Amino acid sequence: LVCKMMDNAKRYSQYIHCAHSCDGCGIPVSAFSRIIAEDKRLESKEWEAEAELE
Repeated sequence: LVCKMMDNAKRYSQYIHCAHSCDGCGIPVSAFSRIIAEDKRLESKEWEAEAELE
């Protein structure tokens, strides 16, 4: 497992090592901003793929 909230998140390495999911508590707002940006990027990519199929 890889922490998708923060790059090089040593604080959460125990969760990852034990294959437990992280509940996201204590995650800085900037991490959520990255997730939102990635979501928008993936949605855009999905729309492009759907347009190619039409």
